Amino acid sequence: MIKLLSPHRILLLLFFTIITFCLQAQNLVPNPSFENNSGCPNLTTNYSIVDDWYNPTSLTPDYYNSCYTGPMPGLSVPTNYFGYQPALTGQGYSGIYVGTGNGGGNSREYIQVVLTSPLVAGACYQVEMFINPSDFGAPIAFGISHVGMYFSSTPPSITLPSAIYVTPQAYFTTAVTDTVNWTQLSETFIAV
Repeated sequence: MIKLLSPHRILLLLFFTIITFCLQAQNLVPNPSFENNSGCPNLTTNYSIVDDWYNPTSLTPDYYNSCYTGPMPGLSVPTNYFGYQPALTGQGYSGIYVGTGNGGGNSREYIQVVLTSPLVAGACYQVEMFINPSDFGAPIAFGISHVGMYFSSTPPSITLPSAIYVTPQAYFTTAVTDTVNWTQLSETFIAV
């Protein structure tokens, strides 16, 4: 669930989603920094090359990696179609559109992953991710808020046009406007 603070369309860069058990640190997210892939990005609709991660809707999340060799700026890291942002670690990150699209329509992209083991009901989990709003369109400043993570034993249903309406277990309302640095969002919750 992502809400755009501006009426314009922006790209939210996602990186390094981590899930850890509160008592003993254990990352349950495979390929958390989007480093493992079956090839270098060559099109904006090639999210299927990112190992373990999936695009659950008909929209097109993006995969950026420094191994990109196509027309510049393209899908490279740190410089790409949507601005300049070095990876937090490694060479890659994911990007999704959030908020309103051209013509005022609601546009949301999502990414999903199957955890390495299921969450245990009643157990405490710490979740965190690092995000960065695109600096595309600078010097106009964009910001985002209301970013969530939803955990389920089955994929959520998709409502046309490509929206997922669920109540996320981890929900961050902090407005993120820093386009230079990665912003860490972290929360603890009890699995049900």
